[in-house]
Amino acid sequence: AVEKEAVEDMIMRNLEPIANLYRVCRDNDQKKLTDMILEPFNRILGRAGLSAQFKKNTLKFLGETGNPVVIPTLFSFLWETGIYTDVRAAIIMFGKNAVPEALQTLKEAEDYSFRMKLVDIIKNIGAEAVEILLENLNAPEWFLRRNVLAILGDIGEKSVLPRLAVMASDSDD
Repeated sequence: AVEKEAVEDMIMRNLEPIANLYRVCRDNDQKKLTDMILEPFNRILGRAGLSAQFKKNTLKFLGETGNPVVIPTLFSFLWETGIYTDVRAAIIMFGKNAVPEALQTLKEAEDYSFRMKLVDIIKNIGAEAVEILLENLNAPEWFLRRNVLAILGDIGEKSVLPRLAVMASDSDD
């Protein structure tokens, strides 16, 4: 427990300098270095007993990186209690790049409240998600098509109406 606390405290004290270093490396096309900076966070975030504040700060940092390699890690935190809005905010920062992971997870999720979190995330990504959502209107899973239609309706993008009209006239759907 002492080691975990020491690592958590050390990261909390140094997260801003780590974020600054990450930005410098990213802005100078140092992909190998950015990956090296992010890699330990997967191991650290997998530890039990981390404080909610530590998770929130780390999620914010990961979201701000814009590096798609962290998207699966962010989605894994949807199961955590008390940090959903922080997880959602971090995922939304990825815009349309997060939608395929969200839809794949939605397709596999059995828990209703978990699925509703995924629907909420995609809705909050908004218009950026529309093209990928439209690509999934013909998914073989009826429940995925249902959720995609509900999300499109909530987003309210008028440009999808012709496509939806064609789908509504299809007797198979």
